[in-house]
Amino acid sequence: MGTPVTGMATPLNEATAFQFVDEADHHVAVQPHGIGQLLLGLAVAFRQLGQHAELFGIQAQRLEAFGETLGCMRSELGQQKTGVVSELHSRTIGGFVHTPYSTHQILSSIVTVMSESFLVGGASTKHHSPWVLVAGVGSAVFMAALDASIVTVALPHIEDELHTTTSTAEWVVLGYVLPLIALGIPVGRWLDRVGKRLPMTASGVAFAAASVGAGLAPGIGWLIAARCVQGAFGSVLFALAAPLVTTTVPATVRGRAMSVIATLGALGGVAGPPLGGLLVDTLGWPWIFYVNVPVCLMVSAIALTRVPLRSPDRHWVVETALLGGSAAVIMLALSRAAEVGPQWLSLAAVAVPLLWVWKRSETSRPVLDLLAIPGIGASYTAVTATSASLLLVQFLVPYYLRQELNATAQTVGLTLLAATLAMGLLGPVGGVLADRWGTRRVAVTGTSLLTLGPALLAPLDPEWETPDLAWRLLLVGSGIGLFNAPASLLGTATGSINTARQLGIGLGPALATLIWATFGHTPAGMRATIAAAAVASALVTFAMLRSRAAETDAAAPPQQ
Repeated sequence: MGTPVTGMATPLNEATAFQFVDEADHHVAVQPHGIGQLLLGLAVAFRQLGQHAELFGIQAQRLEAFGETLGCMRSELGQQKTGVVSELHSRTIGGFVHTPYSTHQILSSIVTVMSESFLVGGASTKHHSPWVLVAGVGSAVFMAALDASIVTVALPHIEDELHTTTSTAEWVVLGYVLPLIALGIPVGRWLDRVGKRLPMTASGVAFAAASVGAGLAPGIGWLIAARCVQGAFGSVLFALAAPLVTTTVPATVRGRAMSVIATLGALGGVAGPPLGGLLVDTLGWPWIFYVNVPVCLMVSAIALTRVPLRSPDRHWVVETALLGGSAAVIMLALSRAAEVGPQWLSLAAVAVPLLWVWKRSETSRPVLDLLAIPGIGASYTAVTATSASLLLVQFLVPYYLRQELNATAQTVGLTLLAATLAMGLLGPVGGVLADRWGTRRVAVTGTSLLTLGPALLAPLDPEWETPDLAWRLLLVGSGIGLFNAPASLLGTATGSINTARQLGIGLGPALATLIWATFGHTPAGMRATIAAAAVASALVTFAMLRSRAAETDAAAPPQQ
């Protein structure tokens, strides 16, 4: 198997760790594409190991990481080295405790094979600023969030130019949201087990291609299909943020990195309506999709140069099909009921066996365990309901402004900006208030504003002008911003929260179209739809207040 590197046989302690660091620095300087980069990675691990007295357990954990890396390098080795790497892989994973090989022997063999094959290419990450990667991930999240909000302004124009109906045009929104629902949990779990370079690179390229396809769409069917592709790869871009930052950004700046990415995501949602209005009025609606292309290419370029390579796993496909199929039949049932008749609502029953099969699968266990925690299920329901309330309003307001007030797309975008801007500004404020008042009070304040805003908006007085709608939308956005701020209220995984939120974002337009169609697509139907948003938010507020009262009664001492 090769002669072990002699230096590796020395005792593993903090002194030798620093020696390895110096040796790695030397090798990187004279040979950046070979053993130096490997030694640098090993040296970092040794340096951490040397700071602990109980080396045995810590080494075993580090060796698991090395073993996973080896397993992913088999394809790069070629046939002549595959057997050697397989042997090393088996020794490293699980074999450390059960075989007579010592730590330095295993690591020596790893270094030998790596140095002989020169597997580790590229310059050392030592000289790479983490902020380039953060900028790439943040740009990806910004773009994915932008595409969720930018299209709302263009829907009336798309409906007119592609000669379709409102219930069909809503699928331009749903086509993007459904993959986010279907893939939210599976993709998050998949990304925990695979490398990030290929998913990030492929998602950037595919998102760009789908954006071009959407802009060139000759008909509504083509456009909806392109939006589905955008949503599928957008879900990967959303899900990549946390694992990439966790695994590649130094702990000293990790908090700041996540803050930058979160801010860019919020800005994407805020920028969507005004940017969409500007593009639709000046260049036409296809440009709301073309604008993605340069950002996509930049994201893919950063992924190719800054993200480590590792082979993928494919065990999440069934889960995606079950969750995605369930969401799709529910949305389709609501959409067809709005266009054809209420008999189509029975189609939603198809989701029941799909969800039952998913519940019986092993992959559902982490989510079900999470939902079993008291309060978590209610929190998820609240997230879905509030997101649906927001989209009930945001979906219909552009139609009202265009059909009743004859507003331009740019005016529509600026009017909707009131809500998205309030969401972005009140999020950080809500976090501060949550630390001071408690998360529940802030969340209840948010849902109260989310009830008040639609209630004041529901009359849709014909005498109103755009500022009259804007300040009411400001209340709606403020409510969402405050409700979403205290994340500790949910106490759960990001992927699951996002899935609940995307479910609400999908249900909002579908329910809005159904209610509006029930009233014959008249202003009265718009008023009823917005009133439904107020009712949904009021129910969430009532449930949270009732939950708080129950907790208070349970905590009170028994009366004598």
